[in-house]
Amino acid sequence: MRALDRIDGKVPANIRDDIEFLRANIHLARGEHGLAADVLRHLQRSEKFDGFAAYNLGIALLRDGQQSAAIDQLDRAGLMVSSNPEVLAIRDKANLVLGTLLLEQDDHERARPILNRVRLDGPFSNRALLNVGWSNMTTGSFDRAVVPWRILADREVTDHSTQDAMLALPYAYAQLDVHGQAAIHYGYALDSFGREIDRLNESIDSIREGRFLEALVREEIRESKDWVIRLRTLPDAPETYYLMDLLATHDFQTGLQNYLDLSELKDKLEGWQKGFDAFEDMVGIRHDHYEPLLPAIDEEFRKLDSRMRLRVEQHRMLQKRRNDMLTAPRPRFLATLEENLLLKRIEAAEAALENAGEASRARHEPRLRRLKGTIMYRLDTEYHDRLTRFDENLRALDEAVAFVTAEHAEYIRSRQAATHSYVGYSEPIERLRYSVRDARARVDALIKRQGRLLELVAIDELMARRTRLEDYRDRARYALADSYDRASHAQANAVIEE
Repeated sequence: MRALDRIDGKVPANIRDDIEFLRANIHLARGEHGLAADVLRHLQRSEKFDGFAAYNLGIALLRDGQQSAAIDQLDRAGLMVSSNPEVLAIRDKANLVLGTLLLEQDDHERARPILNRVRLDGPFSNRALLNVGWSNMTTGSFDRAVVPWRILADREVTDHSTQDAMLALPYAYAQLDVHGQAAIHYGYALDSFGREIDRLNESIDSIREGRFLEALVREEIRESKDWVIRLRTLPDAPETYYLMDLLATHDFQTGLQNYLDLSELKDKLEGWQKGFDAFEDMVGIRHDHYEPLLPAIDEEFRKLDSRMRLRVEQHRMLQKRRNDMLTAPRPRFLATLEENLLLKRIEAAEAALENAGEASRARHEPRLRRLKGTIMYRLDTEYHDRLTRFDENLRALDEAVAFVTAEHAEYIRSRQAATHSYVGYSEPIERLRYSVRDARARVDALIKRQGRLLELVAIDELMARRTRLEDYRDRARYALADSYDRASHAQANAVIEE
């Protein structure tokens, strides 16, 4: 309710009725029947919740002690016109509840036509037929009680109403002094109850052997939205045939969902446990593949790595030299190989002249200065052009060095990935294997407890059915004997009168 109260602002029209219907159901669950009725009154014209709101309003009024208003509201709900199967079902339920309420008040004349509104093929038809019969029986209309009970007695024998009708029908015949028919139908009931008791015993034994849980976890059954109904059709699961009412209850569904969740978790854990062997095989295959290849690859890489590092260092030195020349020009750094060789020879000759005589220095020094000046003049005048070409070439080299560096890093990553693909997995896999093993042990214990709980609930339900049928069988046996006795007396009296 607090969550609903937090809704603020303009509510979209397509969910407005959903919110109010939910609010009304919350009021009903909290026992606030008057508040629920106030909300449901505003939903009477809702296209989405028309039938459900009408029925729930009747129930809210009934629980609120407004019996007269509740009867009128349930009567309106029982007259709804619709082609929607859900609305038709809720209409049948409204008529059944109203008819039963009137029967409890001994208002049989009003109850019968209302019960007759319930469709013969609807989900509430069995109970309606049974109540109509009892209404006629209570007012002494035994012949009219026979009609609905004959229809009901031929229906599914596991239904409680059908079982009641199988005893009530011959009782009606007995009240009509048709003791032969009464005996025949008591015989049918006796045989039917006996067969059902035997089947219930088989079902109880089957549940104790674990077949009930096996039937509930069948994947092909749970894939269908009508899986609860489909359980009746399983030939090797007779126990589910009698438990439709139990299986449909919220408490049992919650317990069953817990069991199914545990079963699914168990399957996943078993799959994970098997997967560890596959992971270890994968790691072994990678180890066998990479170990013979990596030593030779690493040896070749070390050679290439040293050469690459030298080139990178040279590239870094050239970059530094370029940057220095941008702030302090040094033409000598841009001399060609030939020019450097000439300058070195000139400098060697100048060094040799220092130890030569005056005459030799006077003759050779001017020539060396002219030659050196010519080279230096060329370097000075061509400095900017040479620096531009040097920068362009160095930039082109930058791209090559960047590519080589990226390839080097990619190789290192690939090399590490190759090693990491099979190194260091043994301990984590072993830890996970132990963790999964412990989890499986806990899940196994929980699933056994949950499964046992479901089995006990199912067995209790079947035993209650068996006790009920045994009581019915005893009644049918006594009534059969009594019918035979009355039929014999009637026949004897007829002979005497003749």
